[in-house]
Formats: sequence, C-alpha cells, structure tokens
Amino acid sequence: MKKPKFIPEFKDIPTKRRKMAELSLEERHLSFEEVELGFTEKEAVAEAKRCLSCRRCIGCGLCLAECDPQAIVYDQKPEKITLNVGAIILAPGFAEFDAKRKRDLGYGNSFNVITSIEFERILSPTGPYGGVVMRPFDGEIPKRIAFIQCVGSREEGLGANFCSNVCCMYALKEAIAAHERIPDLNVTFFHRDIRPLTKGSEDYYLKAKNDLCFTFNRANVDTIQEDETTGTVTVEYSENGTSQTGDFDLVVLSVGLHTPTAARKVLRSTRIRPNKYGFCPVSAFTPLNTPNEGVYVAGAFSGPKDISETMAQASGAAAKAAAAISANGSRPAPSEKRKTTFKDEKARIGLFFCQYGNSTQGNFDLEALKKHAEKLQDVIHVGESLYCCLHQGRQEIQGAVQEKGVNRIVITPCYSKSHHQLFGELAGEFGLNPEHVGIVDFGFGCGDIEEAKKSIAQAIENVRAGTSQEIEQSAPVPAALVLGGGLTGMTAALDVAEQGFEVHLVDKADTFGGHMQSLRYLLGEEDPMEKVKSIIERIEAHEKIHVHTHALLKKLEGEVGHFKSTLSENGTETVLDHGVLIVTTGASTYKPDEFHYGKDQNVLTQTELEQKLKDGEFKGKNVVMIQCVGSRDEAHSYCSRICCEEAIKNTHKIKEVNTEAQVTILHRDMRVYGFNEDYLTEAEEKGVQFIRMDGPPDVSNTNGLTVSVVDRYTKKETKLNPDLVVLSTGLVPSENNIELARLLDIKLDKDGFFQEADSKMRPVDTDREGIFICGLAHSPQSVSESLSQASAAAGKVGLILGN
Repeated sequence: MKKPKFIPEFKDIPTKRRKMAELSLEERHLSFEEVELGFTEKEAVAEAKRCLSCRRCIGCGLCLAECDPQAIVYDQKPEKITLNVGAIILAPGFAEFDAKRKRDLGYGNSFNVITSIEFERILSPTGPYGGVVMRPFDGEIPKRIAFIQCVGSREEGLGANFCSNVCCMYALKEAIAAHERIPDLNVTFFHRDIRPLTKGSEDYYLKAKNDLCFTFNRANVDTIQEDETTGTVTVEYSENGTSQTGDFDLVVLSVGLHTPTAARKVLRSTRIRPNKYGFCPVSAFTPLNTPNEGVYVAGAFSGPKDISETMAQASGAAAKAAAAISANGSRPAPSEKRKTTFKDEKARIGLFFCQYGNSTQGNFDLEALKKHAEKLQDVIHVGESLYCCLHQGRQEIQGAVQEKGVNRIVITPCYSKSHHQLFGELAGEFGLNPEHVGIVDFGFGCGDIEEAKKSIAQAIENVRAGTSQEIEQSAPVPAALVLGGGLTGMTAALDVAEQGFEVHLVDKADTFGGHMQSLRYLLGEEDPMEKVKSIIERIEAHEKIHVHTHALLKKLEGEVGHFKSTLSENGTETVLDHGVLIVTTGASTYKPDEFHYGKDQNVLTQTELEQKLKDGEFKGKNVVMIQCVGSRDEAHSYCSRICCEEAIKNTHKIKEVNTEAQVTILHRDMRVYGFNEDYLTEAEEKGVQFIRMDGPPDVSNTNGLTVSVVDRYTKKETKLNPDLVVLSTGLVPSENNIELARLLDIKLDKDGFFQEADSKMRPVDTDREGIFICGLAHSPQSVSESLSQASAAAGKVGLILGN
C-alpha cells in the first residue's frame, strides 16, 4: 500500500462522474432486466473524456520506475529560487490558436474536423494510427481532404490581424505527405493568399499546384457541418461573391500561432509591455533585444516564426548574452593543445536502423535491409530502434560497443546532415573515433530499395576506410573573417567582437552599408540610413574590428580554427590568419528589361520611386505596381520575400503625399508576413486596389501608359491608364557567388545562393566546418531575419573560438 502522501488531491477535477440511467422501482419488480441501463454512445464518449482528463494519480509508482532521468518526485513541493545572472533570454514559445473560438468551423463538435497540429500527429509514425491517414469518425481512409487556412490569423475580429508565417508551409508539407501515402487523394486549399515562408518553400507550392494538381480556392469559409451518419463534412464558402459548397472526408484547420498565457506573465515579471497582440516587442534592427538592457528574446515569443529562424535566433540570443556577461569584452583563455589516441584495430561494424528515419526517407522493408546488411563484410551487429537519437537508441548503440566490441557505427537517421555531428559526439563518449561514424542518406522519399542498399554499402565502406590515428587539437586562432560589409556583415562583426575576439571585416567597396544604402524607409521604421550610420560609427570605433575596403578574397587555406586567407587589398596582397569565416556578401537586385523599363521615364522600380518620395519629387496621381518582376518565374522560381512589403511601404508614402492618389497593385499573392499585415489592412482601408494576375500584364506606351491585366479568378480583363508604372523587382544571387563558392569549397543551391548544412537545424552552417553564411547571401529575407542570422553566426563563432 502506497503512503498517503503519494496520492495527491486535485481540486480542479473538471466534472463529477456521470450517473447512469436506471430502471424505475416499478419496472424492477418481477423483472430480470438490468437495473443500470448503460450509457448512450454520446454519454459514453463524454464519460470517457471526463475520465481521461481527471489527472488523478493513484500512486502506483509505475511512472517513477519508468523514468530513467529520475525526474519524478512524488512529494515535491513548490520552492522559490533566486539566481544572480548577467543576462536573460526569453524563449517561452507559442500556443496554437484554440479553434473552438471559431464555432462556425465545427471544431470540437465534428469528429472529422481537426487542427493541423492533430493532423501532423496522425501523419507521425508514433501517432495514434501509426502513421496511417485515417478519419477519426470511422477509421476510413479519406479520399478528399480540405485545408482551411488562416484560422486564428489575419482576423481583426479575433484580435489577431497578423500572419502566423508558418501555416501555409506546414499545410503544404502535410498535404504532400498525405498524398504520398494516399496517391489518389484529392486536396483542396481554402485561402486568402498562399504564403510559403523561407528558403525552398516555393518549390513545395509549385509541386502541390502543378505536379500533384491540388486545388487552391481563394475563398472565405462560412460554415462547416458534419453528417452524423456518414461523417461527410460539408464546407460552405464564398468565392467571387457567390456562395458554394463542397463535400470532404476530412477537414484540417491550419491554426495560427499565439502567445501562451504563461508567457504574458513572463513579460509582466520583466516589466516589458507587450505589443497589441501580446508578443514581446522588438525592432527590425534589433530583433533579439527587448526594451530592457540585458534581456534578450528568441523564437516565436517576439512573433510567429518557423524552425530555421527560431534556431538562428536561439544561437543569436546566446551570442548576445555571452557578450553581455563578458567582462569588458574579454574572452576566456584558450586551452592548451590536446592529443587523443585511437587504437588501430580491425573494423567491427555495427549498423543501426532508425524506424522513424526509415519512415521519413522511403518506408523501406527494414527486414529485407537488415538481412542484406548482415551479409556485408565486417558487419558484426545489425540493430533497430524507434529513435536512434533518443535515450533508448543511444543505449542500444552503447551496448553494442561495450558487449560486442563494435568499433565503427553506421546509422540511418531521419536527417542525415544535422545528425552527423550528434552521432560523432556520441561516438566520442563511447571512446570511438568520430571518423568511424557513418550516416546513411537514402534521399527523402526515393523508395528504391536497391539504391538504399547501395547507400548502406557506401557508408560501411567509408567507415571501414577511416583512419585510426593520433589526433592533435590545438587552440584556434582567436579571430574571425567576415566577408561583406553590409548591415548583416557589420552586425556579425560587432557581435563577434563584443565576445572579445578579433574581427577582419572585408568589403570590395570603399564604404559599408550594402543593400541598405538603396533603402530610404522600412515599414514601421523611419530612415534606415541613420541606423546604418550609427553602426558604421561603432565599427570604426571598435578596437577589435579591423576594416579592409577595396579588398577581395583571392585564396583560402587551412581548416576550422586555423584558416589562412589571402586578400587583394588596394592593389597589395594581405595574408590573414583566422579561426572562422562568415559569408555576408549579400545579393543583387534584378535589372528588368521588360514592361518598357529603361525606355519610358514613367516606368520605375520601387527603389527609384522610393528615392523620388524621399526627395519630394513624386507627382503621380494614378500608379500601377507590378509584383514579382524577376521572381517566381522560369528563371527565378523562388519568392524574393521583400517585394510585397516594399510595395505596401511605398503605397503608404504615396498616400501621405497625396491622399487622392489611386494605387493599384497587380500581384499573384500579397505576401506580407507577421505584424506587417496591419499595413496591408490599412492600405485596403485607404482604397488601394489589389488585382490578382492570371499571368504577366500587358504594358503599352503608345499613347501614354496602358496596362491590361486579367484577374486570375474572375477571368475579367481590366485596362488601367496610370501616370506611373512601378516594378517590384526581386533579388538575384550575386554574380560573384560561383567564384566565391569555388574559393571557399562550399556549395550553392539550385538558385545560386549559398547552401546551408541543414535548412532547419543548422541554417547558418555550411558543409565546410568553420564557414558560416547569413543574410541575403543565404537567401532573400527581411532585415530582421538577416540580422538574426548574423547574430546566430556570431554565436557559432564564439563556440569555436572559445574552444
């Protein structure tokens, strides 16, 4: 019998137990019928939910026995802990929107109306159905799935007039994953705009739209109802002013990101006033700094973000905190040289299959692969684990090393790039040479078991050929080289220098500022050049930052911790020793030759319009803006991310100069992210006209400017006669990227930007250790994202140079 103290009492049990209906006393007389009549199906479900939510502990102790970290203490009591710290990082995360607040959508009342979070669990191999896509109503495989976008986002009536950034992207990924498992699945999206975020996301949209033929309806969903007999879900929606209905087997609500209630208490305790949506306030130029000195923020607490930006901000906030607690910017003394000796012995290879990794990389027949692997030379152990990277999987690997004498390990994880370092460190803990760790990359969804066998054989051959040697590790050169003197490069240089390390800041131009020199305004931020000037002054005054202008990298030798760079600087050759290198060389602006640009003085780019507005030379009364010029086309398949926000920014400036001016924006989707949604709403309220193009418009300048455009949904043609046509030009990779990638021995992606090691977990790392990328050299992105990456790279640098 457990002690009474192990049976805590809860005072917040949701409801009392439901009393079951019984026969009346009269009916019981001379009757053999059961007195208790049982629950109806509805009552039984309600009682089961009540039972599962009561959270009463019976003190059995099973959880204590199963918890290896011994994290469970039955008689633990609350205690107050006081800590003296030099910096604070706020990262309490987010809470998904409660879809029950949208009663018309039927969530909570309809079995087959679920949230995107719940659907992700259904897709997971460890989810309720083992990764099989089934309807909660009856377990049937759905043939028609609808995704409802912007549930709890972009809704002023809910106090949530912001874009949650991630919803379109995760919905596309979930839909594609479901289609891979159900090839004849029909998928329909109900949306306002499709806004896939981050690098490579446009490819998912194009795959869904063109290859898989998903349906995308720009419509407002009015009501959702489920048939109680069949489970069919009927969606009533308004499209082009007409009411329509559609029947589906399953409806997924793409819920937005909000601040959790507990996070607001964090703001109160740090005396920070939240923004109007409850998030921590930050500036575009200081995305990691709160209004309080020494208090930093990372992740979705300052606004909705995806995983890659969250990871970047985590590293960046750590760099800021490290600089804050460094005494006078001093760095720790480097450690002495270290030697590690590994035995030279015959290969005894252990191969470990990760079940989750297999489910994400092809769903191969593991038994067939294991039988094949057992026959390979020098393989003495073949194992299988649900998750190789978690505690149980690690124990199995350790057991094989200790009990069977495995001295080389090969693993098939879910993400090969991000897990190589993890398992390399794990091997070191077991006394193995990190060079003797092999990672199998099947290639996501390739599904070819013969190719999988070849990948396994290659990984085994690689670890067999690895050297057993004495490794000497010496202290890294305590300096960083930053290529590129734009805003991102200057921020990275300052963040590294503030940690106490020397920095060489290199730029081919004679001045710093880069892309920011062409900007005169930012949404919500006045005169960015004043910010740039103040940063340049800090750069020039900092004793640890050495400036190299009119300089180009000609040669790079060495490895992480001990690089040697040769610069051509003002006609002379300079050789620099440094431990790491950060690439912040930026991007170029697309130079248009379409729409009569360069031939008609009334056809401008957004940058040229911005300068006219700044100089007081704008005189237009009727302006047409054309989006996606040099973006989302055959030559540049990606979204440049900044063009829509530039158009909205300049639209507001036009309205300030002339409230009667007519502005029409021709677009595919208005991609305005985060809290900048407010500016889009304000533009609509000011009478700005938005027309979705069904293809590039036709621009004629025979008798003045004439723009003809066909609406994507109504198919109606509209003719406009503007004073000015303004082109929203995209970003293209720098023309020097190919040569620089060759010099640095790092990769470019298919669009010509520098390739990161892992898009989610290591967004600023490259495949070459000690070289990092950030800002527009990485991909088109906003100012705040670029600066978050700059600080992230500085955080990575601090780990290496701090040894």
